Amino acid sequence: MEIILNENSITEVAGVALGNALKNLIHLTSLILSVRNNKISNKGVNAIGESLKYLKNLESLVLSLTNNTIIDDGGVIIGKNLKYL
Repeated sequence: MEIILNENSITEVAGVALGNALKNLIHLTSLILSVRNNKISNKGVNAIGESLKYLKNLESLVLSLTNNTIIDDGGVIIGKNLKYL
């Protein structure tokens, strides 16, 4: 699955909604998620990161979060949840 939402002024609200939707895709084996150049903060990235632990069949992941309003905590959540893949 490929989700490209670059440069859409997406905020943490949409990031949370995206994370909640992703965690339901439990049979997904490949994901390209690009949300570059938006306004996603830690809360949105946390939701996206938390969704990763539900994607146990995922064999391939490309995740691009460049140029958002994420600080260290958001990156830590992503990293912690990668161990579930």
